[in-house]
Amino acid sequence: MIITIDGYSSQGKSYIGKALARECGLEFLSTGNIVRYVAVQYNMLYDGTVESASVLRQAVKIMQAADMDKIISCGDLKTDETERTLKIIAQHPFVYDEVIKVIIHYAENRDIILDGRFTFNFLPDAHRNYYFISSNERRVYLAAKARKISHEEAREYLAFRDSFEPQCTVAPYVRVIEPESFESAAALLQYLKDDIYGSW
Repeated sequence: MIITIDGYSSQGKSYIGKALARECGLEFLSTGNIVRYVAVQYNMLYDGTVESASVLRQAVKIMQAADMDKIISCGDLKTDETERTLKIIAQHPFVYDEVIKVIIHYAENRDIILDGRFTFNFLPDAHRNYYFISSNERRVYLAAKARKISHEEAREYLAFRDSFEPQCTVAPYVRVIEPESFESAAALLQYLKDDIYGSW
């Protein structure tokens, strides 16, 4: 069984996804960490003498050869330098193409919850595809809390992230969720569990 939870950054997708995975006995993977791993490798390889695309191709090869445990345990996935490099990666779609192949291969024959931006696009036959939509203020609050920064810094961070996030239309088969419409995270989790297993 595959469940996808998509949406812009700082909406609590990973928090809810991990909690849901624990309660349902499923594996969890934040797909953004695979892109971040490419960014980490790029930063280690780039010396300013070779064009970015060439270095990114090397970084992608390293990502393809790494096992998932190594990728998700990498200690530099959330650094400011990694965040900045995500903007460079966004200018080279071939990176996402290769990351998608890795995700599809990894998720195959697994009971897993994946969070990301638009995983529903390449996993349309998942048992459930969800898309979270939150107000900017909620996103600012969650970004500030997660990154331990001020609300003003969180607004700047989200403006930066949103400036290069890919745009996509939410498909009709995707269930749109507004987390703020639930009184608590526990209530949202219960809703998702009921929805997932109600027709299983």
